[in-house]
Amino acid sequence: MNEGKYTHQAAFPVTFTDKSGQIAPTYPGMSLLDYFSAFAMHAELNSSGANHHAAKALMDAAKRKGLTVEQRIAENAYRLAEAMMKEKAKYDF
Repeated sequence: MNEGKYTHQAAFPVTFTDKSGQIAPTYPGMSLLDYFSAFAMHAELNSSGANHHAAKALMDAAKRKGLTVEQRIAENAYRLAEAMMKEKAKYDF
């Protein structure tokens, strides 16, 4: 995985204001990369469970790379999330 500036964007940043109106440091929450990868993982789990052929293709792909199915799903999820972040960066102004 490539480390880039987009990997540290927050999905749900929260800024607190104290009683005097001073703004406290922002709590970054989950990273946007992790947020996107969770959705990608969910989609892959749903599609691989849709039929026997999809599940077998996933197992075969994992085996070819010397990975467990779980590792392959995680790898796919972050690869897709990185692609989403790179595409998103084109539209960030």
